[in-house]
Parts: sequence; C-alpha cells; structure tokens
Amino acid sequence: MTRMKPILDRIPDRWGKYLPDAGWDDLLLNLDRALSAIDPDYVICQAKEKFGGLRFYTEHSPAFEQEGPLFRELVRNAENQSFHICEQCGATGAKARAGGWIKTLCDTCFKPKEVTN
Repeated sequence: MTRMKPILDRIPDRWGKYLPDAGWDDLLLNLDRALSAIDPDYVICQAKEKFGGLRFYTEHSPAFEQEGPLFRELVRNAENQSFHICEQCGATGAKARAGGWIKTLCDTCFKPKEVTN
C-alpha cells in the first residue's frame, strides 16, 4: 500500500483511510497528480466505489476557489473513466452485477454467482 501513501496521506485520520480496490490505483494516482498541481494542499474526504463507479470527494483550499470548476471537471472525468476500468485488476472493464452489487469488472475478474435449484 506504500504506492498509495500520497493518496492516503491526504485523508484526515478522523475520516478513515479507505480506498477502493487496487484496479483504480493508477486512476487515483493520476487524479491526485492533476489535483495537487492545482492545489498542493487539497484534502480527500472520501474515495469509494458506488454503483460500479468511483466517487471522489475533496475539499480544496479557499485560495484556489477560482480553480474550483477545473478541479471538479478533473474529478468528474476520473469518475467517468472508472466505469471502463476493472476495479479489481485495472484492465478494461464494464458494469456487471456481482453478488447483488453493481461493479465494474473485466471478463477475468467477473465471476457470476452460480444458480442452484
């Protein structure tokens, strides 16, 4: 998890240091690089998977308020990209229903639940 330390360090201790599965690590690291170029002190409130896509909530410094629209656009673009990246391995993926959950998975990582009668 040391690879993700820059991301985890941006999450305040009181909020819990949780990240989605490793398949989105590159996406998160690239997003972090882009956002920190705008505001080096931005904070991650939460990064999670919901309905098969990345949800990334941040707070930026008041000094960078004028950059807010670009900040939000970068986050929105990463969230949209996540719907095409397997959240487990990082390969090209698509939405799938897995055990009652909606996930974004590649053909290899998708394991449909067996139906028994």
